[in-house]
Amino acid sequence: MPQPRMPKIPVRRRKVPMIEMTAAEKMRLSRPVMPMLNVDRRRTTFQQVELGYDEAAVRKEAQRCLRCDVCRRCGKCVEVCRDKMGIDALHLGYLDFDHPVKTDFRMTAENCITCGACAANCENNAMTLEEKDGKRMLKLCGTILNEQEIQTCDACGAKLPSAQYMAFISDKTADLTRKSERRLLCNDCQRRLTAKNQCIDPACQPNIKEAVMVFKRGNRVEVFQASTDEAWEPYMNDFIGVHGVVTDPDTSINDPDDLIEVSLQGKGTHRLPQDCLRILSDTQ
Repeated sequence: MPQPRMPKIPVRRRKVPMIEMTAAEKMRLSRPVMPMLNVDRRRTTFQQVELGYDEAAVRKEAQRCLRCDVCRRCGKCVEVCRDKMGIDALHLGYLDFDHPVKTDFRMTAENCITCGACAANCENNAMTLEEKDGKRMLKLCGTILNEQEIQTCDACGAKLPSAQYMAFISDKTADLTRKSERRLLCNDCQRRLTAKNQCIDPACQPNIKEAVMVFKRGNRVEVFQASTDEAWEPYMNDFIGVHGVVTDPDTSINDPDDLIEVSLQGKGTHRLPQDCLRILSDTQ
């Protein structure tokens, strides 16, 4: 039986660069109308009926390509997003061979948190997560499914996940970790801040009461120093050395990100960072 002639060595196919466009532009594209030979000419000649596209129409049609040479429609991206992450942001019905449903690239931006789980599990790099011009973009074969602003750490300037992704993590770990409301910190800076506030080094024992402090309603306190928190205003420098009473504690752990309400003698009631306060003993 004749066999097709194959090259002696494997040949890598040439990969054509992907056409970048937004999801909205992708969904607006429609198939160009094929120019046809008029009926009179069809009756009298054997000329080709379909006249073919011009260059502009060909380029427009190429933009509709789903790049099956790159994306092999394995569906792992949809499974990871839906089953593992529980987000279900990818609505790519054409990936299901047996039961194809509607595909809408625009719906991804509504729920996507740019976590990168789909891109990390894509074996052919059809799904990618790129950073450009201060934005983090999720692309499928060049189509921008979602883009979100890149955040940076307030302390060291390191790049952080998107606000949607950080909110997702906070919701998942609400019972295990505390959320910083006023500072945007990376993991390293957050660890250093936590270690500073909860130091157990024997050399820090004289200050351990101030490092882990329990404030309760009715505690007598003193503003003994200026706070490093951004909530500390210049006028609050006049409060240093003033005594007061805790009227509304918001937390039980000393943290510059949390404020408590203190009624100061002769200064009224104010919400102050905890790192500027210390509890007074009954004899003070």
